[in-house]
Amino acid sequence: MKSSIRIKIKDEHGNRSVRLEDPSRVAVARITVQPAAKFPMHTHPGPVIVSVVEGQLTYLDAATCSERVYPAGTAFVDTGGDVHSAIGGPTGAVLVATFLGAPATGPLTLPVADQTACT
Repeated sequence: MKSSIRIKIKDEHGNRSVRLEDPSRVAVARITVQPAAKFPMHTHPGPVIVSVVEGQLTYLDAATCSERVYPAGTAFVDTGGDVHSAIGGPTGAVLVATFLGAPATGPLTLPVADQTACT
């Protein structure tokens, strides 16, 4: 039996939805981010549900240069395909990221050259 899922998201980009035809490929990672450490600009091959379990994480959207701060106990959904960065808070952060529609091989994070005017 083939199944699919649809995720609906409302954010500064408006209302969007992502449909996964085969949600059976899932990867879960526990990520420790050092204080003030910044991820390079990147994207993901599919949606990612990120839970902040300790500390704080700032998400930087490359398209709008907007920042969203997520303290411990909060979560957000990255639809995949959106270029962004993230910065650890003053005490760092611990995240649990669930990658939906993960590729059978290859990376879960895809680096993108930083061509934004975001500072």
